[in-house]
Amino acid sequence: MIRKYCFSVVIMLMSVGMYAQECNSSSFGNAYVPSNGFISIFAEHSFEFNGGGLFPGLILTDRSNAPGYVNFTQTASWLGAAEDAHVNGFVRTFSSDPFVFPIGNGTRLRMAAVSGSANATAGYVDEDPSIATGVMTISNVEIDAVSSREYWVMSGNNETTLSLTWDQLSNVEDIVNGDINKLTIVGWDGSSWVVIPSGVNDFMLQANSSNMFDQDITTSFSIGSLTSTAMVNLDDFQIITLGSLAVPRSSAVAEGDISVFPNPARLGSPTYVSYDLVGKTGKMEIYDGFNRLIYTQLLNEESGNVLLPNLNLIDDRYVVTLIEADGSKKSKFLIVIN
Repeated sequence: MIRKYCFSVVIMLMSVGMYAQECNSSSFGNAYVPSNGFISIFAEHSFEFNGGGLFPGLILTDRSNAPGYVNFTQTASWLGAAEDAHVNGFVRTFSSDPFVFPIGNGTRLRMAAVSGSANATAGYVDEDPSIATGVMTISNVEIDAVSSREYWVMSGNNETTLSLTWDQLSNVEDIVNGDINKLTIVGWDGSSWVVIPSGVNDFMLQANSSNMFDQDITTSFSIGSLTSTAMVNLDDFQIITLGSLAVPRSSAVAEGDISVFPNPARLGSPTYVSYDLVGKTGKMEIYDGFNRLIYTQLLNEESGNVLLPNLNLIDDRYVVTLIEADGSKKSKFLIVIN
């Protein structure tokens, strides 16, 4: 089918479908998508902060029960999201590849990410989740606390991993009472809060390129991200937010060790992983730059060296994770270069 139009979202709004040529676009704010309306991005979109008026860098969408959306098609991507340049409302992705939603509320950029859920949608709300649930108490004994600052509204009926973010206004240190190993994702299923098993990432989600994580921003109580450790059906939950486990999950491996050599690795050359478990058995997993699991191997001895098979790696950053029998983990970067 021939696509006839090439447009920038700053000047073209629509409440009905329109075909568009696959060209890059930029937004400078002051755009608004009404209820049941949408803007569709077909190529690379760049957020800018050069507009005027009340919202110089933001694209706003309706937030009612029939919201407006900024759609990212299967071929679309974005870059340059920031506190003052993002989608203040709802975003939909039509790709099943890993996708970070460039969403926020006002001047707070509060990204979320999925990996494997085409037609997933997400919006961020900067208010107490109890306003949405109408319930102040927590009935799940596994949960010690739930954020009173924010939540995400997400949908999607395909199984996916889920990542959330926080900033200094999220009050994470108080939520978990100073123990980062208690931090988890929780979802409201319509009657109670449910634990979504999660692990804290070493880095924040990326806002300036298509990579999943930004290695220049290390996770702390002031900023960071965490990802579900099991697949999630977003349609199971009305809202999703940060919470605290009553009992902290196992902390990182205290005595076990893992090393990769050579590191950085070179394409076409043998790569070895040396490990030393605390227990007698465990597992090794390797994730690519989009946090996708690409290799797993059971470890039946307390220590040893593993020659990695030909994984068809590309010029990218990978993470090798050593998992003890009790679930505790330790990770190390494997950088593959040409």
